[in-house]
Amino acid sequence: MTTIRSTHASTTRSSTAAHDGTRSVVTRGTFLRSAIAATGGLVGLGGLATSAQAAGTAGATPAGETGDLELPESWQDTVYFETLPSEDKGYIASFTTLYGHTPVDLTKKELEEADGIVNFRAYGDDDGSGPTYTPSASSGISVGGDPVEILFTGSDNSELMAEAHYVLGTDPESPGILLHVLGTKHWTIRLPEHTDFAWDLIQVDSPPLVTQDDAEQALWNAVSMGYAEEDDGDFETTIKHVKIVDGGDGISGWTLTNGATDPEWTLWYGTAIGGDGGWSYLFGKVRTDGALH
Repeated sequence: MTTIRSTHASTTRSSTAAHDGTRSVVTRGTFLRSAIAATGGLVGLGGLATSAQAAGTAGATPAGETGDLELPESWQDTVYFETLPSEDKGYIASFTTLYGHTPVDLTKKELEEADGIVNFRAYGDDDGSGPTYTPSASSGISVGGDPVEILFTGSDNSELMAEAHYVLGTDPESPGILLHVLGTKHWTIRLPEHTDFAWDLIQVDSPPLVTQDDAEQALWNAVSMGYAEEDDGDFETTIKHVKIVDGGDGISGWTLTNGATDPEWTLWYGTAIGGDGGWSYLFGKVRTDGALH
């Protein structure tokens, strides 16, 4: 089996919603909202850490819960096979879920007005005392298409360059905008095609400091965010068999969201990327087992 990463020790949003490892209910108000009005083969991953398993719904067990994790071969030239990025390669600032927004192209103006972009704050500006930023996107954006560069010009005339990725989220009707601020190396995140994504931040200085509870909470937060709703009912997300991979460089685990269309157990793998106030984990959907046992 091939290890995706070697562990390095180096040095926006973190949900405070608690969970007991079984089923938890989230609503849209818990997470970031969008300002847009809706108009082959497998490659093995070794080094899975032994860990406690979160309890799940009685009688519902995901397939493939033991053994080495396998990632799609098509992911090899993406961020999931990169070495752990350093601070000078930038950070993920936000992942904004566009709730109930059909995955259609966004115009340049719609992208600039999306939550997480229109109200962007620079790294470390937790109290809002820093400069405000005006975004200017290079173009509109397509779901699953190339990232779009966004220049943020501060009220103090400072400039920051970022890239926006328009991706499929956990809910087919709610895509997401991933905002990655480019560092001094102008490093660009390469994402696998035809993949669903979810994201969360863990407030630690380096991936090896991630605990089992951190990993479980991050996966639950990330997947639950994509299914949150305002008024039309609740979704309950169950997590199982969450594991810390390569000393914190990755997190894997299974989820099931009741209330979703055709709910099924889903295997996710999250890779560590710098975040504002810690390390963020970008989860990609690896596969489903296609059944509720």
